[in-house]
Amino acid sequence: MTEKEDFYKFLADMTPNFLFKDLPPMPQFENLNDFLKHAKLTVRQKWTGYMMEAFYNLTDSRQRDKLKSIFHDEIGLISLLEKEKFRDLEMLRLVGEGKLWRDILTGISEREIATVLLAKAWLNSLDEKEIEKFHLNKHEIDIFLDLSLNLQIIVDQAYIHQLEIADAPGGKDLGPHAMVNGYEFLYKDNTCFH
Repeated sequence: MTEKEDFYKFLADMTPNFLFKDLPPMPQFENLNDFLKHAKLTVRQKWTGYMMEAFYNLTDSRQRDKLKSIFHDEIGLISLLEKEKFRDLEMLRLVGEGKLWRDILTGISEREIATVLLAKAWLNSLDEKEIEKFHLNKHEIDIFLDLSLNLQIIVDQAYIHQLEIADAPGGKDLGPHAMVNGYEFLYKDNTCFH
């Protein structure tokens, strides 16, 4: 099984009713922060391999060549992904590869969703003694995870769509709708939406 197939299986196993067929082993933890950190690290290990395989399998050789020329080698790209220096990857937008940048953002969003789903699955396997370490009850943590999952999906999709609009021809041109209060914050050159 390839890394990409492995990651998709990992996501697919989590999605139906938040149940895993092959739940990754849960490491020892001391508190809620530690618990969430372990979930993130577990997903990140698989995600980096998944993203690298996605880069290798780009059908557009121009995009592959551009990635190689910007990041010089595979190790540089892996380092950026592992260290979560995603702003360094945004330079792809500046060299005309907005679609590739948005695909990377989609992958980042999938990683965050997978992290929450893994935390939910692990939470369901904990006994009451382990949950006492959190200083919250199981129901409160579950609400917190559900809220973060639902907000993550909405915010990420809106952000990626906003980038797609901005990258489209004329997407940064101000029209009459620019008079709407708050619009200027979406399109100013000094914002992260630029």
